[in-house]
Amino acid sequence: MALLVVCTVAVALFLNSEQALGVEVLGTSIIEPGLHLIRADNKYTMKDSPYPEFINTEDVYAVTCIEEDSEISHSLVCMDNNNFEMMESYRWSDKNCYIASLNLDVFECENALVMAEYIVEGEVIRIEKRIHINVVSKILDLVLENQFEDGGWKDAFSTAVSMWGLSSFKELFEQRLEKAMYWLKVNRDDSLKCWPIGNCDTRATSNILALLTLSDYDDNHRVIRDGNEWIQEMQNFIKDDEWTLKITPVINGTTLTLVAYEEKVLDRNFTVKLNEVKEYTIEPEEGKRIIVISDAIIYLNISNKYGQNIFFYAGDNISYDIQGACWSRFIKGGRCDYKSTAYSSALDISETRKEETIDWMLDNVRKDLAVGMYYGNGHIDENAFFLYSVRDIITEEKPKEVLNYFLYKQNNDGSWGSGNLTDMVIETAYAIMALKEIGYDSNYEPIRDATKWVTQVEQNISESSSLAMGAAFSVLKPFSKPFILFDPKILLTEQPSSRVRMTNPTPFDLMDLTYQASDSIKNYVTISERTTLPSYSYKLLTITRSDLPENKNLFGEIKIFNQDQEVGRLPVILSQLAYINASYPERTVVYGDSKSLALRFQKSAHEFFCSISWVQNDIEDIPRFKAIASTPITLKFKDSVNKQDNYAGTISCELKGKKYDLPIQVYISRYVAVPFTLNTTVVRITDDKIFPAITATNNLNLYYPLRISIDRPEYFDMPEVITISENEEKEITIRTALSSFLANQSEFTDSAIITIEGLEYKQEVIVTIDVESKPSLVKEIAKVVGIILLVVIIAGSVAAYFYREKLTAFLNKLYFFRSRIEKKETQEKLVQLKKEEISQSIENTFRLLKMRKRSELEIYQELRKNFSKEEIAVAAQERGLLGSLEIGKLK
Repeated sequence: MALLVVCTVAVALFLNSEQALGVEVLGTSIIEPGLHLIRADNKYTMKDSPYPEFINTEDVYAVTCIEEDSEISHSLVCMDNNNFEMMESYRWSDKNCYIASLNLDVFECENALVMAEYIVEGEVIRIEKRIHINVVSKILDLVLENQFEDGGWKDAFSTAVSMWGLSSFKELFEQRLEKAMYWLKVNRDDSLKCWPIGNCDTRATSNILALLTLSDYDDNHRVIRDGNEWIQEMQNFIKDDEWTLKITPVINGTTLTLVAYEEKVLDRNFTVKLNEVKEYTIEPEEGKRIIVISDAIIYLNISNKYGQNIFFYAGDNISYDIQGACWSRFIKGGRCDYKSTAYSSALDISETRKEETIDWMLDNVRKDLAVGMYYGNGHIDENAFFLYSVRDIITEEKPKEVLNYFLYKQNNDGSWGSGNLTDMVIETAYAIMALKEIGYDSNYEPIRDATKWVTQVEQNISESSSLAMGAAFSVLKPFSKPFILFDPKILLTEQPSSRVRMTNPTPFDLMDLTYQASDSIKNYVTISERTTLPSYSYKLLTITRSDLPENKNLFGEIKIFNQDQEVGRLPVILSQLAYINASYPERTVVYGDSKSLALRFQKSAHEFFCSISWVQNDIEDIPRFKAIASTPITLKFKDSVNKQDNYAGTISCELKGKKYDLPIQVYISRYVAVPFTLNTTVVRITDDKIFPAITATNNLNLYYPLRISIDRPEYFDMPEVITISENEEKEITIRTALSSFLANQSEFTDSAIITIEGLEYKQEVIVTIDVESKPSLVKEIAKVVGIILLVVIIAGSVAAYFYREKLTAFLNKLYFFRSRIEKKETQEKLVQLKKEEISQSIENTFRLLKMRKRSELEIYQELRKNFSKEEIAVAAQERGLLGSLEIGKLK
């Protein structure tokens, strides 16, 4: 892995959002002198604020050009506490322009000034630009972690809220959002296409659909199309309608005293036979009442001219008020539900229905006792969606009064609502959404205060609350955007090839990267493109340059895009001056506390002196040394531990007062000692039936596998992998398989090497084989042994026959003694079990009395009623039951 010439530390450069200065800077035609900030001009960047908005993990980047021939310095000054940080500035272009950058991670501040200073005739001239710095949001990580494998979150509402937050990054979370939409589709009522399954609720369904509508989904998705159809079907919509009233008796001869529509009597005092149906037609009007009075239970069914059921009821005294263009929660024609109606008004329903709905909501606006007016019951969520739906007429009296009420209800800390944190986060998110849809920007004080509150409570949101996480991210998504950091921040390259570390410090996977060099350098650089950069990862970008025009430096940039959205910009200075570069192993292993590492420098003929400083504290910095083509350095650690880590640092080289900083990063596997040792490394085998063994001693407090490889595997029958436990001495048997080689020859001689490897450490065992085959001797020995065994068996049988009576008496006597021993052992076991039972009884009694708040002395006195002093003393000592005072008394 090679590294490149740098003059600064890690950075991410972004597109300019404003025109630059009188020369070409970062590919922009600069019009006038001054200080200009370079920012990413993509759709993820907040643009509705009066000041440029940054995240505190980004880099702020500035270009300043002046007419005077004077050196320009840059700094970042905090307006909150007057702290400041100097920015490294570099001459940029052949004009009097300078470029500077600073990573905001080292600068704790919310409101800051980027300041350029230069001196003209002894007078200090300052140019400044104000920026606003936001704390990066980590809530997206939780949102992504809590999505289940099937695509959903905790439930349908949590899934819709999470999709609402992620929808601003549809192209980046395309697969996640598609899985979430599919989850909503298969986890809805299969018959009515609504939520929840088996108990469809217009409030729940319209809220989910409203969030998907805010997420810019349309009826090209079945979930939206089907849901909107069901919502429209459930609306109490009576415009230009005609209703039919059908009355059916339950028993024969039912008398109806009155059938009336408001003040109009439709029928009275008549008798209806069983199965007879009486029908009446009316033109429904909101607020009018239908009355049916009878002397027995009857069925009243109301349907519209399309045959859709509006109302069904069974009773003997029925009164039904006709609802307006609203929604009830569970049945069509029921009492209007303010929340369901407010959510539904945000959906893509027909213009006629939407107009009627808004008129109905305006009719249900009430005067507040304190300030303004409110819709429905005055709840924040229903008023937020009311304001969303009337945003085009917000200047009219009632919408304006509702807005006044809505702003007045904001809590002092910036939040809306009350109760638990989840409810407050959701209502605050809805409130911010409504105000932004009306036309207010992020700098509007209520929105700014609300956003700050969500930022403050972000860390208190429970990982189990998918609702709160999704709602919080919908607010904080401007503070969690995709971008790339570069190391070095500005590539000053004086060598044929350089490497830049690209880091993605965000939760976004950047999987479609493309690169574009500016016109000024595109004919002189070649980029080894990396097409992917997953979340929280880094990759090295190799940039190769060709010969430049004589005595000329070139200035330009490399833009990096992901799916056509620019996520990074790297300024490049191609110089023909001195250069130095370093390469080194990407990984190494250290056993103990030190290790030599080979650095190779590629440099111009200049004499460079370098030092190395590490980010980690457990490795010692390397003092000044002369850079030569091959330079060994010693990695010295402060202690010996088992640890693996990416060790990062900076190789700082100097030439005539000018610094060249090269990033260094090595993955180091550290162990307190070599993982294992062998008792021998040479083994001699002289008999193919005897298998020698070597002992591997684990020197670490770790459990790991040992891998065994053999250069002549046909000679051996050994496993490829064995495991060795912590500090274990493991015998490794060297099992040979030489029978086939000895079958047709009397001697076999050869050698092999067995390699044993564990935790990247290897040891070799040299095995020499010198085996003599002796088939005739073996057969003779076997024959002799067989004859001896046969003789012994025959002799034993004869002796047993002649001495059978004495042998029987001896065996009986042996059995008698063994029985007595077993009986004694059994008695001893019973005594021991009895003692254990007594101790257990004492312990149980002790704990029971202890629970009843008895003192230990009282417990002891109670125990003495059933147990001896000795038994209590033994139990107390063995089981730690009584305090020292009582134990002393027992003794």
